[in-house]
Amino acid sequence: MQRRRTNLDHHHQEGSAKEGFGKENSPPRPFSTPTPEAELIALARSKGQILAEKTLRLIRETLELRGISLENYVATVRPHFRNAIHNPSGFLINFARNFGTLSRPATAPSTSTPAKQPDKELCDICKGQCLVIQNKQFEPCPKCSTPEYRQEWQQREADRERRARACRNERVPPE
Repeated sequence: MQRRRTNLDHHHQEGSAKEGFGKENSPPRPFSTPTPEAELIALARSKGQILAEKTLRLIRETLELRGISLENYVATVRPHFRNAIHNPSGFLINFARNFGTLSRPATAPSTSTPAKQPDKELCDICKGQCLVIQNKQFEPCPKCSTPEYRQEWQQREADRERRARACRNERVPPE
C-alpha cells in the first residue's frame, strides 16, 4: 500500500523548507486580465496547437476590416472552445471571416409580404420585364419600353448579330 509523502522538503508540497526558492514561494502577482491576443493563444494551446504570428495577424486584420474589436471577437469565440475543435487556427480564421453571420442570433422569418410599389404598375404584357417574345425572338415590349430603350436594344442586337456572323465565318473551313 502506498502512502502519501509527508516530507516538508518535497518540492511539490507547499511550505517547503527551502524558503525563498522556487515558484511556489514567489509573491503572488496582482490579478490582471490577459490581453485578447494572449487569450487567443491560450485557447489554441488548450486544443494542442500553437497559434502562429501569421494566423494572429490574419485574424486581427480580418476583424479590423469588418470593424469588429478583438475583445468582442474573443468573448464571442470563447464558448465555442468547449466543443471538439481539431484545427483551432482554421476555426479562428473562419470565425473571423464570418463573424457577422456566426455571431448574429437566429430570427424567425417575417410572415408579411413585401409591399409593392404603388407608383409603378406592372405592364400586363411583359410583367415589368420590358421584353416580350415575338416570332421566337426577344423584342422590347411595345407598350412599356421607351424609345431610348428600343434604340439601345436595336444597337445591341446589331452588335450581337455581327459577332455571331464573325464566329460563323471563322468556323467555315477554307475551300
